[in-house]
Amino acid sequence: MNVRTNDRLALPKLRIRLLLTSMLLVLLTACASNGPTRHYFMQGQVLSVQDQNVVLCVGAAHGAEFGQVLSIFRNEPVTTAPKSLPAGFKRVPMGQVRIVEVFDEHYARAEVVSGEVHVNDTAELQR
Repeated sequence: MNVRTNDRLALPKLRIRLLLTSMLLVLLTACASNGPTRHYFMQGQVLSVQDQNVVLCVGAAHGAEFGQVLSIFRNEPVTTAPKSLPAGFKRVPMGQVRIVEVFDEHYARAEVVSGEVHVNDTAELQR
């Protein structure tokens, strides 16, 4: 009778161990991969805009090259009620720019290809 009781308890314990092992494996795999996050090769900030000319905080050290087209995003606050603090931010696509000169390890000049670009917007080169 004692052996049967142990057999009945062993199966649920085995299932729990398998479940915990599976969950740990999934967590470790998720941490090791990029997962469903944003995939970009290069990201920087718009430092200045004059007419259609833009200076970006991306340069040779970041992999910037002549002719690359970067997508421009603006982070806009999301509020839930009038006069309340932002509940968060949303990324709004604003347009694209093309690098016309990489003049430093950290900076590049670009021209607006489409959309409206403002200072502090984010520029990203998608993979």
